[in-house]
Amino acid sequence: WSEGTVYTLSASHEVFAVEARTGRRRWQVATGEAGEGTRGSRLVAAGTFVVVGDDNVVAMEKTSGKVAWRFRPKIGYGPGLYLGEASDGLVFAGSPAGQLYAIDAATGVLRWHATIGDAAQTTVYAPVASGDLVAAGFTTFGSPTGGGVVAVDAKTGRERWRRLFPRPARPTIDTGLAGGPIVADDAIIVGRRDGVVEALDRRTGVVRGLLPPVRASGLPADASRHDFRALVVSGGGLVVGSLTGEVAAFDLPTERARWRVVPSMTSVAFAMTAERGVVYVPFMSGEIVAIDAATGRERWRLGGGDRPFRWPPLIVGHRLYAVSSTAGLFAFAL
Repeated sequence: WSEGTVYTLSASHEVFAVEARTGRRRWQVATGEAGEGTRGSRLVAAGTFVVVGDDNVVAMEKTSGKVAWRFRPKIGYGPGLYLGEASDGLVFAGSPAGQLYAIDAATGVLRWHATIGDAAQTTVYAPVASGDLVAAGFTTFGSPTGGGVVAVDAKTGRERWRRLFPRPARPTIDTGLAGGPIVADDAIIVGRRDGVVEALDRRTGVVRGLLPPVRASGLPADASRHDFRALVVSGGGLVVGSLTGEVAAFDLPTERARWRVVPSMTSVAFAMTAERGVVYVPFMSGEIVAIDAATGRERWRLGGGDRPFRWPPLIVGHRLYAVSSTAGLFAFAL
């Protein structure tokens, strides 16, 4: 959303600019990327451009949709798959080739890149910016699969610290990245594939706290399985999702549990949104459930059936904007 316009990316390499108040289409422009379907899923605003994650990273003028620049890396590939945040004139992106990129938001020129891991085995996920640091989670695929979090200098790409997740206790599970990173005050919070959530010191990467995995009903306490922990901060608390369907809130930094609920028998999707004391949780059933961040009480739900919403909604003022892969873009009054 920017200046009264909502932007959305389709599965067929197209960006739509829609008037936020009326839903009128202002423009519709193809990204110009190849392949049967759009590979990335994220849009970020950067100055006068909307920056699009497809296979590569494409910037379009907000007012007209005209393509301003396209970033195709000479080292690595696929930066659009893991497009991250824009901050201080730079756009940051990860890569399935082990790279972390900083792109000039005005020109599309590469400012720096950092090699995080082996190109054939390491995927670097969408980075987040926090002051003079950029943090990104990564997974290194192998036997066993592992991963961690790296923080680099936002201006130079120089590595500040690296946190490697511990080796798994069982060969049937791995500890690659599975949630975040997100920034919460002076901590960087991530989820691991074994279901553990780590809080790391923003400046040093030292582990400051751990949240245990969710124990699914009917499974023994030591059962080995994978989980994905969607993360969002609301009202001084951390809200954590799970593939089990559980949503839980914890105090920061004490890690004391505030509440736990299971609003759906399906999995929490891969991202949540929080705004003004309400957490909006998409489920794989296609429903978005609005949960009071202080109490865990459900306020309402929408979607499902032939109108599934599996992406986190956008909240602007008293409207909620949500995209359905089968039915288009919707605006709901809050």
